[in-house]
Amino acid sequence: KPTTIHENLPSPPPAHPSSKQMTHVGSAGVAEQHSAIAAAVATAAAAEVAIEVARRSKPPLQVNNSRHHYAATIIQTAFRGYLVSVKIQI
Repeated sequence: KPTTIHENLPSPPPAHPSSKQMTHVGSAGVAEQHSAIAAAVATAAAAEVAIEVARRSKPPLQVNNSRHHYAATIIQTAFRGYLVSVKIQI
């Protein structure tokens, strides 16, 4: 039995309520909406505070990183030279 593409698709989601249906929300529904909005605002404020705390707790960036890299290279080169000189004496 051949099947069509439409037979394998899930059913469409239910339609959104019309604007007339939404205007008949009772006072309890309005209170719930206000509560949900207040919770969303509080969550957003808490997220902003968390971001600010994370930003301030990071160590400052190394502005002169190339000088540190150059100094490390010089120190490593000198130490390797020392190791070679010790190895030759043995």
